[in-house]
Amino acid sequence: LDSLRFEGALPLPEEELRRAARLRIGRRYDPLRLAQAADRVRARLVEGGFRAASVDEREHEAADRKGRVELVLRVEAGPRIVVSWLGDDPGERLRRRALEAWPPFASPEAAAAAVARTARIELQAARHFEARVGHEVRVTDAETTIVLSVLQGPRGTGVDVEFEGNQRLTGEELLRTFPKPGSREFFDALDRRTHLVAGARVAYAGVGCLRARVGPPRTRFEAAAQRNHSLLCVG
Repeated sequence: LDSLRFEGALPLPEEELRRAARLRIGRRYDPLRLAQAADRVRARLVEGGFRAASVDEREHEAADRKGRVELVLRVEAGPRIVVSWLGDDPGERLRRRALEAWPPFASPEAAAAAVARTARIELQAARHFEARVGHEVRVTDAETTIVLSVLQGPRGTGVDVEFEGNQRLTGEELLRTFPKPGSREFFDALDRRTHLVAGARVAYAGVGCLRARVGPPRTRFEAAAQRNHSLLCVG
């Protein structure tokens, strides 16, 4: 590596980004290591609040220095994005997991919706079955603020799944086509209802019922029993 150069407006000190790259001039690196350096620089920008940042890497052969390259990292930082939480405190671990769902290169509006959805599913998996997480995007010249409003609701004791109209398969056979009730994967599938019923349709097709209709599922929280009840209609 003959040199490392940055292009674009840098929202953080260049020396800080150089440290994040973890490259040393004069050392030998394969192309994968150079690409990973760009990923590390982007991760540092994201950590600094520039969640929409992109870092592209280009290699040029150094002039008059055969076998040596110049690495150029082109930085597009985008706006600084601040995330704040209102309402019930979901805990540091849940906030971190929700922010990990931030989609790369998404608009603040799309990213806010994805983070709010992930936070809600995490709360449901923690048995806050009626949890609600709202999101709002506030834009100023200096930065973009995403406000997530959390309402945890009561904590339940478990999840029950019932099949209505099921005749050819047992409830246990259909239940095996679902993610484990109450798990994070279960609530994620429940939120994408076509995903949840796809396995049940395949199971019915396996016993010759090619035109079986399944779903959409309905859910309700039974306050007296503190349980979440999911009903799936099969016809």
